[in-house]
Amino acid sequence: MLSELSFFHAVKSQKAEYYLASAIYAWAFLFDRPGELGGDPLDPRLRLAANLYNVGLAQGLGGPDGESVEIESGSRPLPFGSLEITVDPRSILWSGYKMTRFVAVGEFKVRGLLNRYHQAGIGAPLAAELAAIGDGPEAEAARKRIPPRLKVPVTALLRIGDVSVGIASGQVAGEIEIYSADSAESVEIGGRRVPLELEPTAALAYQLEGAPV
Repeated sequence: MLSELSFFHAVKSQKAEYYLASAIYAWAFLFDRPGELGGDPLDPRLRLAANLYNVGLAQGLGGPDGESVEIESGSRPLPFGSLEITVDPRSILWSGYKMTRFVAVGEFKVRGLLNRYHQAGIGAPLAAELAAIGDGPEAEAARKRIPPRLKVPVTALLRIGDVSVGIASGQVAGEIEIYSADSAESVEIGGRRVPLELEPTAALAYQLEGAPV
């Protein structure tokens, strides 16, 4: 499977383009021709492909600090071409605030909390920091309402259109969609509902790490 081979090389080389290639191949396997998979929800290949997509996306969009995930429009290199990413500005808004910095929490080890709530699905689970929008008295008042450590659990989904054509031509295009855990638990892909990968406990643990309490 091309996704597995790309991921293996990404781990060995630590090159972002191979992580992204793994995610793209996994998306093609899952959603390009889903009827060919037989529709068996217990097929282990589906869970493996989803994991490769989720981790590949988070690692492939990783920032230079080794912790943040860059959610922004632009072109990213691939081993076989390029990936053109667009981001809808409306998708990074939450309750009147703008999501600014994103951190991947899918691989976090949670300690100090009795239970860990997790939903398996598609997408990279992240924790997002918030900032008030604009300047002036209203924005300044909004900033005072944001606790300094507040982190919002969200899921990033790179929706890839015509993935087979993109892979063949070397010009892949996709749009990043951000879903907060309190607004969506699933998303429609190819005419069917698919659960989102959710990690609210990991985002909470990240928020509380190092807190005086």
